[in-house]
Amino acid sequence: MWETLRDYIDLVGGKSVFFMANNLLEVFLPKFLIGCGMIVYEIGIPYLDKQYQAIELLFLQNTCNKMCIPMP
Repeated sequence: MWETLRDYIDLVGGKSVFFMANNLLEVFLPKFLIGCGMIVYEIGIPYLDKQYQAIELLFLQNTCNKMCIPMP
């Protein structure tokens, strides 16, 4: 999958993004973009239900560790 996205990854790599709340992608999308090489400084989440988002948070943490960047 990553090879088919190579042109896009090269385009966004090293750029940064900030996510505001209420789009229900506050954890999933940053995790994907971090995997593409983007820098996510902050994720705004008005209400975080850890029961439902625990797996996404774990994947986000693992992706940050794999990419050697700090957790947003």
